[in-house]
Amino acid sequence: MDGVSTYEKIGVDYDEDTVDFGEYISAYKRKKNKSKNTIAVINLEGEIDTRESREAVINYDNVVEKLETLEDIKNLKGLVLRINSPGGSALESEKIYQKLKKLEIPIYISMGDFCASGGYYIATVGKKLFATPVTLTGSIGVVILYPEFSETINKLKVNMEGFSKGKGFDIFDVFSKLSEESKEKIVYSMNEVYSEFKAHVMEARNISEEDLEKIAGGRVWLGSQAKENGLVDELGTLNDCIDSLAKDLELKDFKLAYIRGRQSIAEIVSAMKPQFIKSDIVEKMEMLKSYSNKILYYDESLENL
Repeated sequence: MDGVSTYEKIGVDYDEDTVDFGEYISAYKRKKNKSKNTIAVINLEGEIDTRESREAVINYDNVVEKLETLEDIKNLKGLVLRINSPGGSALESEKIYQKLKKLEIPIYISMGDFCASGGYYIATVGKKLFATPVTLTGSIGVVILYPEFSETINKLKVNMEGFSKGKGFDIFDVFSKLSEESKEKIVYSMNEVYSEFKAHVMEARNISEEDLEKIAGGRVWLGSQAKENGLVDELGTLNDCIDSLAKDLELKDFKLAYIRGRQSIAEIVSAMKPQFIKSDIVEKMEMLKSYSNKILYYDESLENL
């Protein structure tokens, strides 16, 4: 700055040359909301889980809650999904995907810091996918973690006896070793889910199974790499994604409707964070490591075996 002064010295009439901030915001909103065309923006933040949690979580119920709000929006032209998720439940991801698939409006995807595994599964519903250069995405694969404590109880000299009728019940007994038949059932279930995952990607990205296998198998990609191998369409911010949708819809003007639903603390903080603030790659990789003991994309259909 060049110096310190008062309104009088620099010739500013406070009443004539300034405007109250509240009036400015009101005028801005009136100007912004003149358009009848609306683009909705929905933020999906956290792990994909069937259960409610105090932490940020994405599940079928809270997604449906947000989607139901769209029915009240007049002249809704399109939807932008902002996804920031490392993945989670395969079953829940499929349910959310099918629900979004029924919408009769174009869906564009804006990826946050993470859009991997189950997050990418959901993203395949989008007509166009945007990522930042350092978004962690991909992770097209299936992982099942099965706890087995037979050696533990042996060391503790605990004797366990169980009675069951039929085959395959040992899947639900974590204190016994899995039979080969049960292992085959689990592997079969994993392969079925993996095939379904790949089918969605092949349809969405117009890619052959042979080419997809080269970039799938649980591999994680940076956004810049995902752009090169065809997993995303463009590199850009949420605003870039919104502008692209408006341009493709040939909208001369539009207004935004942010569908928030019941927000968690994590979602509120994420929404407040300026788009130009980005964690560096090292920090992102450290965060990814924190999920190493969590299932990024798992199969819940074991209960149906």
